[in-house]
Amino acid sequence: MLGYLPLITLAVSGGLICSLLARGSYREQSHRFLLLFLIFSAAYAVSDVLFFNASGQDSASVIAKIDLTMVYLMAISMALFVLSLEKELQRKHALLVLPMLFSIVIWFGLVESVRLRYWGWQVIYDMNLLMVWGIGLLIPISITICSLWRTDRQMRQTHSPYAPKIRSILLGFILLLFFGQFNLVGEIMLDATPPLYSTLLSIPITIIGWTMMSDRREG
Repeated sequence: MLGYLPLITLAVSGGLICSLLARGSYREQSHRFLLLFLIFSAAYAVSDVLFFNASGQDSASVIAKIDLTMVYLMAISMALFVLSLEKELQRKHALLVLPMLFSIVIWFGLVESVRLRYWGWQVIYDMNLLMVWGIGLLIPISITICSLWRTDRQMRQTHSPYAPKIRSILLGFILLLFFGQFNLVGEIMLDATPPLYSTLLSIPITIIGWTMMSDRREG
């Protein structure tokens, strides 16, 4: 049963994707990057289901690498989304090339092996390369959180009516980061903890997606 829980995130992401497309929101740059983030989130949920229920060790190892690649693409697309909201895309987008260089470790040694647990397969990481992978992931995450934090502060100072929306988006991304850290620590430190990130992801995705769609309805 645990191996199919990521389908919750797939359903949430899929519903928001259909809603954004139906509203024609993809015509706006920020919504296009949001759409990209939702697509990668849905792909991550699908790859997690396939990973947990893989038929053998070799296929599970390959899917695990696809899984980790989707996490990188999610992080980069969410940074692009936030930079487009902040109108800083042209000035800072080059920084996002660096995470793609770090992501090479995913396919060259990060996944040492996989083993079968009661919920499905579990990844065994090369700890040194995991640190490299984490540093690369920290770049788009830092850009996202810092940009939203700065925008939220500026909007509160000017009493902007958009301040609550930015705060909701910031809350969504903080939850996204918290769940990711909780999942990683649980996987490494608490060996018997099932990885639930792809399921918990449905909560921040709902907050961020609903906030952006409410913005569209009011606009």
